[in-house]
Amino acid sequence: MLTVGILTYFPGRYHRADPTVKSIKSWLSLKWPKMARRGLSMVWLWQGVDPLDGSEALRSITMGQDGDFNIVGSESYFSGCGSDRGIVEATGRLEQGVLVTRDFTLTCFEINKVLFVEVSYVPDRRNGTLVEVIGGGFPPVVLHRIGAPR
Repeated sequence: MLTVGILTYFPGRYHRADPTVKSIKSWLSLKWPKMARRGLSMVWLWQGVDPLDGSEALRSITMGQDGDFNIVGSESYFSGCGSDRGIVEATGRLEQGVLVTRDFTLTCFEINKVLFVEVSYVPDRRNGTLVEVIGGGFPPVVLHRIGAPR
């Protein structure tokens, strides 16, 4: 048995844990502002291939209590780090259905270099992907959900 929010999961089926809440939608309306609820589909672990250098890109997107999104990511190597390892971090907000960040930073581990760039995450509803659009003329990275329910 596992309880998450208003639902209790028993192997093979779900049950409402709180009989006063009629649905997940009504529970969400109590917990998150409307704009943030629209962005819940972005909260996941995303994976893609960077077309610039062929490295594997991972992005973890979560949402805080205030409705801001937190992004943490890695790649097998970063061209901006001289093909070395690093980490990307950002916070963002939904603007017209697009997750926009203004503090996206790439921190290189080996050469102690920090790069700042503007990045947006645009949902591609037709393909079920998230497109990472990087400022400065870099090619976009198409990200796929890892372990998404079918």
